[in-house]
Amino acid sequence: MPVLLLSFILSLFFSGDDLQNRVDDYLRKQLGTNVIYEFEIINIPDTYTRIEILTERNVNIQGGIAYIPVSVVRHNNRPAQTTLSVRLKIFKETVVSVSDIGRKEILNENLFELKMVDIAGIRGNPITTIENLNKFRSRVMINQSSILTSEMIEPVPEILVGDFITASVAKGNVVISLDAISRQEGISGDIISIKTLNDNRNFKARVIDSQNVLIIQ
Repeated sequence: MPVLLLSFILSLFFSGDDLQNRVDDYLRKQLGTNVIYEFEIINIPDTYTRIEILTERNVNIQGGIAYIPVSVVRHNNRPAQTTLSVRLKIFKETVVSVSDIGRKEILNENLFELKMVDIAGIRGNPITTIENLNKFRSRVMINQSSILTSEMIEPVPEILVGDFITASVAKGNVVISLDAISRQEGISGDIISIKTLNDNRNFKARVIDSQNVLIIQ
């Protein structure tokens, strides 16, 4: 009788509801109190008497599945470390495309809207503001209703291929300016290929602004 009573008490103490609450507490500390999320435990170790969440270790989130580090005590009383699999949704107000966007297309606010979406399974870093998107262009084809990530966009080049520019080169204390044409696009600080117009020589130059480069070799 005492053994049966002890088993009943254990089953209550380590019930699914108790584990659900402890997982919720762990995720809230890991994700932050202001984050909106939902979860569902999808894989619990078999034949255990106790599961302890290893709260000092971080959760590993991959493709919408959260792997929570736990220590499992089975009927032989020997603990073993493993993970608890949890299907996770993290909701955040994020920039979403309202139409298809071609590659290298300059962006503007009319192409996007802010929506509360699940970002747990998103690869990359979702963008959360529409402001200043006109300073960027698409790096890849963006389909309608896609969550916009920083990996999908790049700054609009200050210099495009074929632009006529002024190339400067320092000769001691003297700075010589040459008319040139760009052979690559780039933004300030980029190293691009250029060709001088007077003698068709090729150089590498650092972009200064939309009209000027500094020859470095």
